[in-house]
Amino acid sequence: MRSRDKAGAIIVIWGIVGGLLLLFMALKVLTGSELSSNETLFGIAMMLAAGVASYGIAISARVEESLPTSVRQSRLPKAKTSDMALAERLIDSMSDEEIAALRRRLMLDDSTQMGDDGELISLEEAMHTRRS
Repeated sequence: MRSRDKAGAIIVIWGIVGGLLLLFMALKVLTGSELSSNETLFGIAMMLAAGVASYGIAISARVEESLPTSVRQSRLPKAKTSDMALAERLIDSMSDEEIAALRRRLMLDDSTQMGDDGELISLEEAMHTRRS
């Protein structure tokens, strides 16, 4: 959760609890009755619950940071191009000899062939091209 989201959640929690307690107090004032000990305990319990929820929201980043990196990364939304970007970075880091070895290895598969432009094409595409 981002800091802005945490602040918003905490504000909503305290707004709801505060609003309910103010409404309850207003009804008591309008009816002219006094607060009983049970009603006071209920109000204190609501405030404690809101405090615990706020504390849980506030420390959620610390819990997230304590998780292993692989778990944290798996919780992040992935961009559609992240897999391709990873492949491009890997290829950029390879030497020409390593790229040639990779192409030879990929060519061992019977379902792919090298096109005129040096890119791999599927067997179905190659057959279609030869028939045309």
